[in-house]
Amino acid sequence: ESGGVEIVVVGASDVAQRIGRGGFDLALGHIGELEEDAALVAERLFEEHLVCVVAGDHPRLARNVAVTLDELRREGHILITPEGRPGDVVDAALRQLGLTRRIVLRVPHAATAALIVARTDLVLTLPSTVAQRLEPMTGVRVLEAPAGLPKFSFELVYHAVNRADPAHAWLRELIREIAQRA
Repeated sequence: ESGGVEIVVVGASDVAQRIGRGGFDLALGHIGELEEDAALVAERLFEEHLVCVVAGDHPRLARNVAVTLDELRREGHILITPEGRPGDVVDAALRQLGLTRRIVLRVPHAATAALIVARTDLVLTLPSTVAQRLEPMTGVRVLEAPAGLPKFSFELVYHAVNRADPAHAWLRELIREIAQRA
């Protein structure tokens, strides 16, 4: 049966191709650099920063306000990897600083990762808006990430052919309104 809204996880590198051939109507998230394509419209919705999430009773970090680079490097980490990729924006930033982190668990969803973190001594690095919503539901504690981890944009991308479609325009406006509250 067709119709309705379907949410799928897709790599940023696949967004332009999938939208371009009609695979889906729009993309939301940290899309990054898109190939030059006049048919695609990319709107920056808001800027995001990373935070670290730990158990409220974490044996080494529970009393911290922030996590240092040394602490980040020493602790075990959960990596959210819906596509099974080996690293993320955090690992890329750490590599630029000459550091690595120890990934001990990979999971596909942020909520699953937060529930695990709440009951272990692992660290999870997430966008702040996601962490703030998971904190009251899971009992985790949100700490500032070390300086030097990049900020990034959360974007809305769609094909220009949909610009005048009333239903598509309505959905884009709804997304913009929700993003302004983020």
